[in-house]
Order: sequence, then structure tokens, then C-alpha cells
Amino acid sequence: MTEKTIKISKKDADGNIVQTDVALAYCYATEISFKDMSGCDITDFMQEAIESIQQQRMPDIKKTIYLIIAAHMAYTEANGIKDLTVKDIDLMTTATPAVSE
Repeated sequence: MTEKTIKISKKDADGNIVQTDVALAYCYATEISFKDMSGCDITDFMQEAIESIQQQRMPDIKKTIYLIIAAHMAYTEANGIKDLTVKDIDLMTTATPAVSE
């Protein structure tokens, strides 16, 4: 299993941009969860995402959210953590590409 912590920027209740550390893991659990949620293989999505980025387009947002959630779920399960740091609703409604200062 490969683990990494990323920062996700989101707006808090007052509209301020805050960063949250989100631990991710890549393993078979990530691949299985992603396929269950998205209906496609992770390798197919990664190829699509690379092509989109090379064409200066955003990758499929829904699948991107599924991948983040699948990787975060794999990390929390593997490490016995009960609560997710970030949830799908956070990524859909309050995440922002801006970073806090």
C-alpha cells in the first residue's frame, strides 16, 4: 500500500478558505471501491485524466471525487480510523482550487 497526505482547500462556514489534510492510500481496496462507485477501472480513468490535463481540461469531476473518497476510505480502513477527514459532500460543495494564505 502506498500512502500520501494531500491538502484540500475548502471554504468554512464564514467563507474563509481553509486547508484540510487528507490521508490517502493506494491499494486493491482503492481500486475496488473506485470501480464500485464509478463503474470503471481506475487505470482507464487515470488515462482519461492524463489526457484531459494534457488538453488543459478538467478531468471528470465525479470520477475525481470518487477516486479521492476511495483512496481516503482505504487509508482510514487500513489504519483503523473510524471517521473520514473529508466527505463527498465537502468535495462537491465547499472544495475550491484556491489555497489559504
